[in-house]
Amino acid sequence: MSKGKYKKRFIFDTSLGEKVALEISGFFGSWWAILIHAVWFTAWLYFGWDIDLLTLIVSLEAIFLVVILLMYSNNLASRDDVRDEADLQADIRTEEQLIKVKRMIIDLRKDIKDIKRKK
Repeated sequence: MSKGKYKKRFIFDTSLGEKVALEISGFFGSWWAILIHAVWFTAWLYFGWDIDLLTLIVSLEAIFLVVILLMYSNNLASRDDVRDEADLQADIRTEEQLIKVKRMIIDLRKDIKDIKRKK
């Protein structure tokens, strides 16, 4: 599978949910997310709002983030599988070509030996 076909396959095979998971995991894996959470928690504690509600909200957020990250991880694994298959096919084609070249070299050696014998 050529590099272009490989990329096209991922563009067309990626579902909306996978695209959303990619975007969300990209954001929550950034410094911006850490900064927003730090400001949020600081403000929550500063204003003295109910800590049990904060715990509930953060727990629900963690559950959803874990599911989204697992979806993203599965997407990466399937991409790796496709890339590995493409690498295997390329290796097989290369091996076939090397076998042909080796046969050609063996045939050339035989022809050279025959020419030397005739002289």
